Amino acid sequence: SIMCVQLIARGKTLGADTFVNAESTGRYAPDDLEFSEILCRRAAMAYDNARGYARLQRVAEALQTASLPTSLPDIPGMRICATYRAGAKESEIGGDWYDAFELPDGELALSVGDVAGKGLKAAVAMGAVRQAFRAAAFEGASPADVLNSANKLLCHQNIGMVTAAIGILNIETRVFTFSTAGHPPILSIR
Repeated sequence: SIMCVQLIARGKTLGADTFVNAESTGRYAPDDLEFSEILCRRAAMAYDNARGYARLQRVAEALQTASLPTSLPDIPGMRICATYRAGAKESEIGGDWYDAFELPDGELALSVGDVAGKGLKAAVAMGAVRQAFRAAAFEGASPADVLNSANKLLCHQNIGMVTAAIGILNIETRVFTFSTAGHPPILSIR
């Protein structure tokens, strides 16, 4: 006796499951078919959910990676480098970021932070917050004002909790001014 039951989730056929009873006296009954159909619907839904989750995580990881700087400013007399290593597993991509960019007046802005949460929502929020930092800094805002400006965006868009630090380095005087919001201070090593 053989039953071949489709694996259907959200109106899409994902495959089929075959049940074989090889005993000479064994035959599947209508109850067996009904049970197999329920089992296959649940298996198909679980499989489809897992595929969707994996796809979402790949998108979140790509978005987070694309949101981090691909190059750092080239400032004479300074060497700027960064290393980023996520603290979470790949399946838990979040809203961590770092940034370094030159301001119109020649100063150097550095920021680092973390949006609470994981996945695509955190990665999207991270991109918005990072750009809010850049926009405020480009307008000449002090580090504290950059944080205040970003906080307005966070509250308006209901992004949630973010820890961050931003600093601005005057290239000529080497004076570094920074502000933090729930994030450890930026560490300067000579």
